[in-house]
Amino acid sequence: MVNRDLEELNQMLQIWRACTQDDVNTGKDKSRELEERAAKTSRLEAYLLKGFLEL
Repeated sequence: MVNRDLEELNQMLQIWRACTQDDVNTGKDKSRELEERAAKTSRLEAYLLKGFLEL
């Protein structure tokens, strides 16, 4: 159950990254918004890693 949840969260993170990269490539986003997204992504990665290590 926990492994499946972590896998789903990882998939969501990959989608988030792909969307962010698309915005960078097309120039649709402002740099400040991208910085905020990067910070949120880093926090999510840290949360996922912490949860994985606690298994």
